[in-house]
Amino acid sequence: KPVLMVRLDSTSAKMLPSFFSLLGPMRTQLFFGQLQGHEFPPRPYIYGQKISFKITPNLELGFSRTGIFAGVPQPLTWGTFLRSFFSNSTGTPDLRLKPGDRRAGFDFSYRIPGLRNRLILYNDSLSDDDPSPVAAPRRAAMRPGIYVPQMPLVSKLDFRAEAVYTDTPTSRSNNGEFIYWEYIYHDSHTNAGGLMGDWIGREGKGIQAWSTYWLSPRSTVQVAYRN
Repeated sequence: KPVLMVRLDSTSAKMLPSFFSLLGPMRTQLFFGQLQGHEFPPRPYIYGQKISFKITPNLELGFSRTGIFAGVPQPLTWGTFLRSFFSNSTGTPDLRLKPGDRRAGFDFSYRIPGLRNRLILYNDSLSDDDPSPVAAPRRAAMRPGIYVPQMPLVSKLDFRAEAVYTDTPTSRSNNGEFIYWEYIYHDSHTNAGGLMGDWIGREGKGIQAWSTYWLSPRSTVQVAYRN
């Protein structure tokens, strides 16, 4: 279910000044909203930011951050928002002082040179207990994939395959109490009872693949598999 939110999204990429222009065109996205269906605690808020860079015509990088905070009995104030946004504290058993449940993400997309229109590699990652998936990849959830926009000899047929896991190779990943889990915000990363952002849940593994044949720009036939 969609989150009731305010969203700011840059309509076109911008170039940073000076030597920062080496990062390529930059795009930013921001949102702020309130989640539904939460009981522990009720009526929390969520915010997020993402910044993306097109380093080269073949390589794109993205860094993101989300935070779930406030909720009964902690009111929404500038103080609670700033504490969630800037505090380095990892947690407290007192909800009134807790900065919230915060996560960081990193993603990339790479067009293989010589096959720019034939093969794209990408990965989306999420860190639940570290400042970034880049800092601790073994403790981060991953969703790598490949995308073939045009299959050889069949230009109207594409193919995509992904693997995903939230059961990270760390001793902390036990009983579903690591990725997507928080000891005060029990319903974290859900909205109205549904998962946000992906189809995989806590301490899970899965694969999916699908292929689409384009009969016309508006008509397609698709075959998909998910486990």
